[in-house]
Amino acid sequence: HRIETDAFTNCDMLTEVTINEGVSNIDSYAFGYCDALETLNLPNLAYFIASDAFGDCKIKYITVGHELLGIIPKNDVTKLTLSSSNETLTYPFSLFPKLQSVVLPEGITTINRDTFNNCQYLVNVNIPNSVNVIADGAFDNSPLLNLYEHENGYYLGNEDNPYLVWVKVKD
Repeated sequence: HRIETDAFTNCDMLTEVTINEGVSNIDSYAFGYCDALETLNLPNLAYFIASDAFGDCKIKYITVGHELLGIIPKNDVTKLTLSSSNETLTYPFSLFPKLQSVVLPEGITTINRDTFNNCQYLVNVNIPNSVNVIADGAFDNSPLLNLYEHENGYYLGNEDNPYLVWVKVKD
């Protein structure tokens, strides 16, 4: 199944889109200029999504599998929920300039260096229990959320409170 070019262009009342399983293509500007569109839910099964399929939309909330991170709109996203991921998370989330919150799925075991580097507005990362490695530098230059080492563990926090959330025990 395919959502064709301009299929929902200028649908001003459209606030949320969930793409059902079985849709294999989303063409250019299929949802272009949908000014009220804020929420996008994409399955992992989409085959092809044009880079401008959601052109000029101001999407703030996205649920998506890691396979589609490179082609989804990023400029206005404040909350990103990953529905799936590889065991090692490597995507540079700094490509989402307004990102404030990330929910990671169970199954991720490693968060690589620079994954959340330079995320200027990031204040919340939901890290699943499956994560057992957070590389040095994973949260560098993210002023509202950093990884701190203290005595027997690692903590996520900020300058005012460096020990907001305990992440893991030191080896």
